[in-house]
Amino acid sequence: MVQIEGCIRSASVEEIEFAKSDSPLDKQTAITNSILREIRALSGVDIQTFEQVSAYLLENPQHDQEISRIFQESGYLYFWQIDVQKNPWHYDSEAFLALDVPRSQKIEVANAQRDSAENQLKQFQFMHIQYMQLWQKMQLQYFALEIALYLKLIELTKSRVAAAEYVLANA
Repeated sequence: MVQIEGCIRSASVEEIEFAKSDSPLDKQTAITNSILREIRALSGVDIQTFEQVSAYLLENPQHDQEISRIFQESGYLYFWQIDVQKNPWHYDSEAFLALDVPRSQKIEVANAQRDSAENQLKQFQFMHIQYMQLWQKMQLQYFALEIALYLKLIELTKSRVAAAEYVLANA
């Protein structure tokens, strides 16, 4: 056994506040679980995923309005606003460039942000296509809500890519 000295330090005020703040992932999980629980109660079917919601609605379009209401009231469709508010530099080139961190760290973060955003962009574009195809089969409000959500997520993710590329070009 080797003892390592000096590997623990006191947290800063900012780090303590961050640790005490609500976790967006916990909040998103709670919203998702609430949506699925309400849909199970409405449908009487063991629905565990949003893909199952779509399949259920194709077979039971009479529940479109109620399921759409559940989504609208849950906050799920506007969850993206949390990141925009907490991390405006993700989406704003000048704010990203102005971050008060060493240049090498800024470049490292910009590379990671760009790569992450490019991967997310592919996922969001895929989901948008999937919901467009579902909407073409059956023009349900739920599919229209998901299409609008994914269009917004695509727009925001393109802003993330652009902000990161701007930093990489100008840092």
